[in-house]
Amino acid sequence: AKVPRLVVISSTAVTRPQSLGYKFTDVYGKIMGEKKLGEDGVYATYAGSDLAYTIIRPGGLEEPKENVVQGPGALEISQGDALAGIISRKDLAEVAVEACASPALRDATFELYYTKGAQPCEGKFKKLQ
Repeated sequence: AKVPRLVVISSTAVTRPQSLGYKFTDVYGKIMGEKKLGEDGVYATYAGSDLAYTIIRPGGLEEPKENVVQGPGALEISQGDALAGIISRKDLAEVAVEACASPALRDATFELYYTKGAQPCEGKFKKLQ
């Protein structure tokens, strides 16, 4: 059934099958291909509809020891599936809730990760600090 705003949690690098992130995640049951099929299904289902979707492609999920929300100042949002990083589950959840009501995120797909440590999905990785 269609819902007024569907928020889907996918993955960075879902459109980059040659990237290390894709290959690493895909080891667990070819999940990246399934995530891409899911995204394509959302696009098809919501095309030409007055209903809305938001697809969030988070970086690797990490739970900091303090388990705190770092907040918007620590986050980077991009499009094009070119960059990746890490993000806590709590910050991802905060953004997902906000995406439910945000007119700016209607029918949008974007990547989400902490600015510190962001790097290209493909190619050589920079050293993490």
